[in-house]
Amino acid sequence: MHDIGKIILLEKAPKEYLAVLSSCAQSGDSELESEQEQFGFTHADVGSVLAIKWFLPEDLTIGIRYHHAPSKDPFHQSLSSLIHLADHVAWSAGEPSTKGTPTPVLDHEVYDLVGLDPQQVEDLLPEIQEDYEQGGTPW
Repeated sequence: MHDIGKIILLEKAPKEYLAVLSSCAQSGDSELESEQEQFGFTHADVGSVLAIKWFLPEDLTIGIRYHHAPSKDPFHQSLSSLIHLADHVAWSAGEPSTKGTPTPVLDHEVYDLVGLDPQQVEDLLPEIQEDYEQGGTPW
């Protein structure tokens, strides 16, 4: 849900957004920075606007908006941090929302904000990757 803005960008500006993704894959540039340069906003901005239109809870809407910069979230840092960390885990497990582009930078402050030890998360990665490969979930 946090990257729903990518789907909207792909739907509404397919040529431009595919060009952004292709450029990022070739250059190693950040998707966020490239989106900002191309469109004047990011997929996180688009996703949060869509969440508002769908009348999703405010904390989720703000979490979507700040999932790449949880320390800038003025209201719900723990939720945006959790989304940020979950996004990082998905990328690390080989299941990113966009393949071929660089992994977003992890804000290491999120570990304190969600109350996890970085080693705990790293220790879970092999299990998470195995679950993805088997098509199951850990719960």
